[in-house]
Amino acid sequence: MSEAKPRRELTIDDLLTSQYLRPADIQDGDVVEIVSEGRIRSAEESKWGKPSLLLDVQLPSGARKTWSLNVTTLRRLTEAWGKDRRSWVGRRVRLEKVRQNVRGELRDVIYGRPLEEISAAPRAAAPTVTETRQHTAAVPEPVLVEEARSMLRALAAVHERMELGSLEAVLRAAALNVGAEEACRLANVRIVEEAGRRYALLREARA
Repeated sequence: MSEAKPRRELTIDDLLTSQYLRPADIQDGDVVEIVSEGRIRSAEESKWGKPSLLLDVQLPSGARKTWSLNVTTLRRLTEAWGKDRRSWVGRRVRLEKVRQNVRGELRDVIYGRPLEEISAAPRAAAPTVTETRQHTAAVPEPVLVEEARSMLRALAAVHERMELGSLEAVLRAAALNVGAEEACRLANVRIVEEAGRRYALLREARA
């Protein structure tokens, strides 16, 4: 009977290493491979208080990490590969690090883009309003609500109100992929019209 191997003593590096994928773990443009279908983490489990999809990915170094996808990345992968996460295993994602305002603090956020799409999937020439709404509904509503509220709260810290055109540009720059009117609806922020211009009352997002 062979002797049991002695257990390795834990080091400080072990304690500092997180199982979750962090911006410090990657370089902008890194490509990772999805190695599991993942699971949906409930809002109660998350420190941010919102549900998210957790995927296990393999980094270029060979290390494996658990990646908590934001709604923008989830939408991109769903568009490219469909909703059956089992078919995502083995597919690759190019990572991007974006500096943006998160709850009033500038942080690096990881976004992903699928490297290939399912060739058999039909592509519409241009989505209709109904199709766009159906697609938005594919992402859990609590995720969209929290993303919209978080962004509008950050803006409300410096603006009482903002013209819808300017708000639209900010949302695009943040890669939120939600229009200004939709963001206001999700965050329960009213839109008013003055002198032919429409404004979002951002102060209402502070509540």
